[in-house]
Amino acid sequence: MPQDATAQDSSDSANESNLLIVVVQGSFQTPLVYEKLFFGLSSRGYAVIHPELPSCSNTEDTSFPTRTLTDDAITVQEVVRRQVEQHGKIVLLTMHSYGGLVGSEAIPEDLSYSYRKAHGWTGGVIHLFYYAAFLLQEGQLQDYFVLGSFVFHEASPSHYIHNDFSTIFSIPANRDMFTQMYDFLGQGVYTMPHCLASVKYQNPSSYNNSAFQYGHHTNLGFWEYLKADPERARMFNSGMQSLATIGNLTNSAGPYPFKEQLKNEEVRTDDVTIVDIGGGRGQVLEAIKTTFPTLNGRMILQGVDDVIEDAKSHELPHYIEPMAVSFFEPQPVEGK
Repeated sequence: MPQDATAQDSSDSANESNLLIVVVQGSFQTPLVYEKLFFGLSSRGYAVIHPELPSCSNTEDTSFPTRTLTDDAITVQEVVRRQVEQHGKIVLLTMHSYGGLVGSEAIPEDLSYSYRKAHGWTGGVIHLFYYAAFLLQEGQLQDYFVLGSFVFHEASPSHYIHNDFSTIFSIPANRDMFTQMYDFLGQGVYTMPHCLASVKYQNPSSYNNSAFQYGHHTNLGFWEYLKADPERARMFNSGMQSLATIGNLTNSAGPYPFKEQLKNEEVRTDDVTIVDIGGGRGQVLEAIKTTFPTLNGRMILQGVDDVIEDAKSHELPHYIEPMAVSFFEPQPVEGK
C-alpha cells in the first residue's frame, strides 16, 4: 500500500466512534503478549481487534509448519476488508516487529481511506502505524526476504547472484538435510512446549511418546515413520551425506587424531578399527579413509535394516562392512 494513500482528508476528520484500531503482532509470540496494549486502548474507549496470525497460532495443527507471511497477510486483509466494507469502519493499522511486513502486504490501495472517499465510499484505512516494526517501500518485500536471509548477493538493483551460502543449497544432499531439519524434525521442535505440558514437564523417556509423535500426529516411532514414507526415507539417507552433517573431515588435521591413536603397527588387518553407528551411507568412514589412507583394520558401518540396504545400493567402498543392527539391542561388535 503506498504510504501517501493513507493520508487523511483534512475536510473530513475521522469520527472517533467509528474508529477501529487493528493490532498486527510480531512473530514468535502469542496474542497474550499484547493484552496490556489491547486492554489499555479498550479502557480508553477505542474499538480494538487483534487478528490471530496463522503462523503464530494453533501449533498443534498439522498444517502449522506450512503457514507463511502470505497466510498472515490474507487473514489481516480479510478482517480489515470486512470491517471497512460491511461496517464502514475507519481503520488505524498498528503493526509491531514482523507485523510491519504483514500489514504492508495486507492492505491494498482500494482499502485506503483516501481511495474509498474519492469513489464515494465510506470507511477505509486511514493510517499505517509502525512501532519497532519492519518498514519497507512498496515492492520491497521480495528483496527483503532474498537479501535479509543472506542467501543471495544483490549485484545490482533487483539483480541477484549466488554467494557462498546459496551455493550450499545447490548440493542435493545439503538441501535434503535442511529440509529434514526444518520441515520434518522441526515439527517436533515447534510443538515441544505443548508436548512437555501434556506430560506435566517430565523428561520424555518413551520412544513412542515424544515430541516427534506429538508434532506429526502419529503413533509410529521415528524409524517406523521413515519406513512408511519412501520419499522421506530417501531424503533422510541423502541428507546424512551432507557436509553440514559430517563437517570438514577432509582437513588433514582431522576432527580426531586417528593417526596417533591407531598406530598401524598395533592394528592387525582383521582387527576392528572403527564402528560408525548410524553412519548413513558411510560418508564419514570414506572421509576418514581418504584423510588417513594407511589405516589398517576393519571399518564397520552400522544402521537399521532400511538404511543399510540403501547404503549398499549406493555401492559402498570395498573397505566398508555394512551391518544391520538395532540400536535397542546390545552392540554385536566387541572391542579389546
